[in-house]
Amino acid sequence: MRALAIGLITALATAGLAGCGQRDAKDPEESAALVAAPSATPARKAGLWKQTMSSDGTTPVELRVCTDAQMEKKMSWWGGGMAQGACTENTASNGPDGVWRFKSVCKAGTAGNSVTEGTMTGDFQTRYEIKGKTSTMGAATPGANGVHDVSVVAEWQGPCPADWMPGDTEMPGGMRMNTLAFEQIQKEIEAQQGR
Repeated sequence: MRALAIGLITALATAGLAGCGQRDAKDPEESAALVAAPSATPARKAGLWKQTMSSDGTTPVELRVCTDAQMEKKMSWWGGGMAQGACTENTASNGPDGVWRFKSVCKAGTAGNSVTEGTMTGDFQTRYEIKGKTSTMGAATPGANGVHDVSVVAEWQGPCPADWMPGDTEMPGGMRMNTLAFEQIQKEIEAQQGR
């Protein structure tokens, strides 16, 4: 169960839901528009969010995530900013039906190369739901490779506990880590790869 939780967090952080923030485009206007897309997405309400996550119909895993306005600028509901520079495509748009549609194409070192597409519904104040499909190749963890359906249902729980910091994520069993640390992990991966 713990491995699945870590895998889901990693998938969200480095694969398709990772809103990557940079595009290697020949057209500067096209590149600027795609970079701007994540910042145009709504921010979650500050506080503690309970996220129930599942992949490929497995038993759902419950996480608790603390966020605030500053964290939302760095890492939004789909992980925007966490894989800065690792993605060649990152788009999000809100359709006339109110449904957000997103797509990311990312290269994330040992986490593999991923394409994720999906939808988000909800209000970001009390509840939202993400449904996506990620296709991953070249991941060091064999179970991460292939096509995976991912589902996240998030519900606002109230203010963050006093001893929590924005970015803190509690996994099943009470293990807590700060998801903003993924930025440091990504830098270390890039340094090892000589980028």
